[in-house]
Amino acid sequence: MKFLLQFILILIPFCTFSQVITVSDHLSIRNDLQYELIGKLKDRYLLFRDKSNEYEIQAYNKQLQTTWNKKLEFDKKRVSITALVRESDKFHIFYTYKKKGKYFLKVRTYDPGANMIDSSLVWSYPQQFYPPNPQVEISKDKTKILIYQLKQQSKIEAFAYDIENYKNIWEMNFEPQELNIYRDQTEWIINNDGNAFFITSKDNRKARKEDHHYLIYSCKPGKTAPDLTNIPMQGKMTYDAKFEYDNLNNRLIAGGFYSEKSRGKTVGYFYMNVNLKDAENHTLEFQKFENEFMNKIMEKRLDQESKGVTDIAVKEIILRRDGGILLMGERKKHFERRLATAGRGYVGRDGSRYIVDYYYDDVFATSIHPDGKMHWQTILHKKQYSQDDDAIYSSYFLMMTASSLRFIFNDEIRRENTVSEYILEGDGSYDRNSVMNTDDQEIQLRFQDAIQINSKECLVPSEFRNKLRLVKINY
Repeated sequence: MKFLLQFILILIPFCTFSQVITVSDHLSIRNDLQYELIGKLKDRYLLFRDKSNEYEIQAYNKQLQTTWNKKLEFDKKRVSITALVRESDKFHIFYTYKKKGKYFLKVRTYDPGANMIDSSLVWSYPQQFYPPNPQVEISKDKTKILIYQLKQQSKIEAFAYDIENYKNIWEMNFEPQELNIYRDQTEWIINNDGNAFFITSKDNRKARKEDHHYLIYSCKPGKTAPDLTNIPMQGKMTYDAKFEYDNLNNRLIAGGFYSEKSRGKTVGYFYMNVNLKDAENHTLEFQKFENEFMNKIMEKRLDQESKGVTDIAVKEIILRRDGGILLMGERKKHFERRLATAGRGYVGRDGSRYIVDYYYDDVFATSIHPDGKMHWQTILHKKQYSQDDDAIYSSYFLMMTASSLRFIFNDEIRRENTVSEYILEGDGSYDRNSVMNTDDQEIQLRFQDAIQINSKECLVPSEFRNKLRLVKINY
């Protein structure tokens, strides 16, 4: 009874009429290399911890009280974690290790109690001096994983793996046309069928803008080399872009911002919809920003010569069921300042000390029809400033429900802070609410690393003075 009363008193500062906030006890992560939220499996919340030479699962109950922890044993004492994939009733850990001079990639599957229920060899790397550095992409339904790496700065080694059936789907080694990894935008996507797509931009510069195009390499089972699709960009330059695969409509989708005279600023958005079985009939639409929108984002009235938006990036693409998208952008920038005094900042190559300022400001949503025409556009105002923290507390977390989108974020990047949310409706209207206050709670929330548990619940990690706490927001 005494504990219950204390727990209720702890929750009082966090409660509002629309949500309940639960905070766990703290864990010291001073010696941890990394951690990752696994999420909720059955009636417990799981956290993975990489503690240098130890790997551990920490479990929490519904009240976020620590209930047990379990060490994980692998083939070697020290392995390299490649990916962690969660399903509703189990989770998978992909990792690499070295044995007798060779490197191997394996996957182990665990139940909600962190008991290993399966283990499988995924890949055996040829003899090599350096350890492999595999990168991964995971399908939307969490059943397929793409594992790839760049070799010799120009060659790609890739394969797709079926997580449910523990088997390889396909493997390919290929060399994209004149790939410049430092200049060309590149992106990998894998769909729910296990087909993968490597996308690279070419000639995306002012002197060659008439030739600017995207190359799409499609990797599928039964193929020894990828199919190649060329999408010209109609003389426009790409300012920023992101690709997604629409598994419902079987289309490769892209949304982004384009430039006309200079890549230093963008003047509008573009939408791309490609049926790779009939790529010649793809949709590619460019729409200029309205003057009022540009003035609001830039927070000043632009004259004819300076029209355009700077310091924005594509945050994410949300697919609509009809084949359209919600294109999410965010205005962000960072500055490095050289210090005359010692003891602060980071040390640059020249031996000088620097401070880095991070600014994460307005988020804006553009709803786009399947033909590329604009449906509506909305600006969600916020201002976030931080220093020397890699902006880990900035930006927002998107919680998706059937009827609306919740954008949850820190109002200010500091210890005592208010957490707010925008609730965005399907017609572009929105409400702004206060979610919680962190005064005297010793928490700093990393919303970019939050995960959604279900339509009413999300889990957010908090880091404060090398102490980790989990925060559950329940609507």
